[in-house]
Amino acid sequence: MSSAGAAVRDRLRSWSAAAGALPWGALARRAAISAALLAAWLGLSWALRGAGASTGDGGGLAGKLLRFYQHHWEGWTLLGALWCAAFWGVKPAWRALQAPRFSERVVGAATPGALGAIRAWVCAILLVMTLREDLMSAALLPRVMVHREGLMAVLHLLPIGFDALLANAAALRVVQYVTVALLALGVIGLATRAVVPAAAAGYFLLGGILREHSFFYHAGLLPWYALVVLSFTRCGEGWSLDRLWRAARGRAAA
Repeated sequence: MSSAGAAVRDRLRSWSAAAGALPWGALARRAAISAALLAAWLGLSWALRGAGASTGDGGGLAGKLLRFYQHHWEGWTLLGALWCAAFWGVKPAWRALQAPRFSERVVGAATPGALGAIRAWVCAILLVMTLREDLMSAALLPRVMVHREGLMAVLHLLPIGFDALLANAAALRVVQYVTVALLALGVIGLATRAVVPAAAAGYFLLGGILREHSFFYHAGLLPWYALVVLSFTRCGEGWSLDRLWRAARGRAAA
């Protein structure tokens, strides 16, 4: 057998071993409960839709209000059902990811240098994207253009003056400059343990404001996801000023 065929065979064996580490019984029970929740949601939604079709006049104010509330009911209950399904799958998925067989055969060990290089590259990508944006111009746009969706809608509901922030060009300039500074620190690896999660939060706020005034686009999401994951790793142990500082003080990288 060729070397390529042997490599494919070894990879299939590792995937099979990883699948064998999954707690299939727990997954089956949670999948059944999630399916029951989704079935209950579908039944209730179709019942309400049928009631609306039989009682709504189709064109009057009452019919429009009924369709409005039906639309929001279906959206929020679908979101709740999906959250329930995700909740039931978190524990077995977490146990599977923590299994030594899965980590050894599928994930592998990342060296400090690899994590540091990924951190620097991801922060550099987001830094360039942040520098290209004109966040201050959002203050000049009418408030009717703001689409309050997802976690950004929560910020509007909290008593933190978020609406006033969107109307203040100077405050938006501070948000952008702080995000730029955090991402630059992430590139060079200074105070990495605090800077990386702070940069992820700053870019989330900046990207959310831009999407609120336009539409939901996907540019920048993948490196931001990577930055969030890096926030839970020791990515400052390689390719960083933190490592050089510890070495200069005679402390080995942990």
